[in-house]
Amino acid sequence: MNHFKLGTTLLLLAAVAHAAGAPPPPTITKEATGQAAIVKGEEQKAFDEAVKQALRSAVEQTAGVLITADTTTLNSMLVRDEVFAKATGYVKKYDVVSKKVERNVMNVTVKAEVGTAELDKDLEAVKGMIGRLTRNKLIIVTQEQAIDEKGVVTKSEVLSAALSDAFRRDGWQLLDEKGGGEGLKLGAGVGQGAPAVKDVLKTTDADFVAYGTVNFRYHVIAFGGKDKEGNPLIFPVTAEYDFTMYNVRSREQLAKVAGKFSEQQMQAKGVSTLMSYSRTAADFSKLEAPRIINELRTPVLEYLRDKAVNGNSVTLNVSGLSDINAVDEFSDAVKTIKDVSQVKQSGDFDNGKMQYTVTVLGSALDFGKLLGKSKYKAKPLKVTAVKDNLVEVAIAK
Repeated sequence: MNHFKLGTTLLLLAAVAHAAGAPPPPTITKEATGQAAIVKGEEQKAFDEAVKQALRSAVEQTAGVLITADTTTLNSMLVRDEVFAKATGYVKKYDVVSKKVERNVMNVTVKAEVGTAELDKDLEAVKGMIGRLTRNKLIIVTQEQAIDEKGVVTKSEVLSAALSDAFRRDGWQLLDEKGGGEGLKLGAGVGQGAPAVKDVLKTTDADFVAYGTVNFRYHVIAFGGKDKEGNPLIFPVTAEYDFTMYNVRSREQLAKVAGKFSEQQMQAKGVSTLMSYSRTAADFSKLEAPRIINELRTPVLEYLRDKAVNGNSVTLNVSGLSDINAVDEFSDAVKTIKDVSQVKQSGDFDNGKMQYTVTVLGSALDFGKLLGKSKYKAKPLKVTAVKDNLVEVAIAK
């Protein structure tokens, strides 16, 4: 059996064993190559970057053995962002197998021993997080427009579309104002019916709202930028953007990203201005969208992680309690429900009614469903309302 077949066989056996529930080996050895351009003759800097890329590749290969197929299918990009960003932390040791320079590019091959315990743990955590994302609904409310040198405004959806595509790949359920589709895109021009964010938060069925504005400004260069007929030869664009991510249930602002982009910045990043205004704007969006999306997404992921570990605080209004003694008895009964970690009385007892604050894993809707399947002293519980972080329950007579 040649080395290629042997390596492939071991890889398949490791994958099958892990899928069957057997623990992975403590380390997996992978050989991988990384590349980096040599800038201004700085070979050592390029070497260090190439090693870093090679180690990342070794971790990715190891993750391919450990990770389950449904996770990679569901969101390979989010897995890469969340886990592989700290790839070198999983590497126990490595040796440089080869190093060579070709056409001013440093090529480095390493043989790395990748620890599986922490990597496997983190992959499972990301899998769980992705599962939580798929249960969340997102509405993207953007007002994006292009303004030419005469002040004429036209509708644009370049950066908005990039946001929608990225969040959809994350596994979010994207809603429009009617509850489905690709997200709500508002008409161009300030004042053309853009709803205030407070109105969006009140009326949407979504769990989160990404709300923002984008203005692309088209400029004409007077000298050297026009042909004999006065048509543009160069199509410079500047941009201004402002996005905010909100939690609909709590009305909490989770993230905000705003900024400007100048012609000089576009040129420095290699954005061509020789095709058309729309092409310049599209190339800008392609470069900037990943950073903007990450700044919006990261606080949401941290929020979801926190809620997964510490739970959500849900207000529970109960009616039908027989007397004051039933207040404590009902509290004790709720504590036995799955995923409930804490129950506190947070109001006055009045005419059989009591308010509790419950810490529970999952959303208020998830908690409401659990209550609806539960009983108190053999009496069914009727969930009469679930709104934001409020659940209302009536005890059957």
